[in-house]
Amino acid sequence: MRTLKFKTNIQEMSCVDRIASYLDNVKDIISWSVDTNAEDHLLVVQGYEKLQPRDVVAIINLAGFYAKPIKNNLLKRLLLI
Repeated sequence: MRTLKFKTNIQEMSCVDRIASYLDNVKDIISWSVDTNAEDHLLVVQGYEKLQPRDVVAIINLAGFYAKPIKNNLLKRLLLI
């Protein structure tokens, strides 16, 4: 399982409701949530390994919103190994 994080322009619960029908129907997504109170309106998606950030971005764009992947800090990942 992998966790992907995105900055979005999803600002309120009615917007979350609009993207739900898109994300809920993707077989590679296990779960997802949007923190509309966070500065970056954070979208967190948990999915199977083959789920790619570009797939989520395309789905969010199709729903009429913007999503930009938040890159994991490579240095932090290397230090944890």
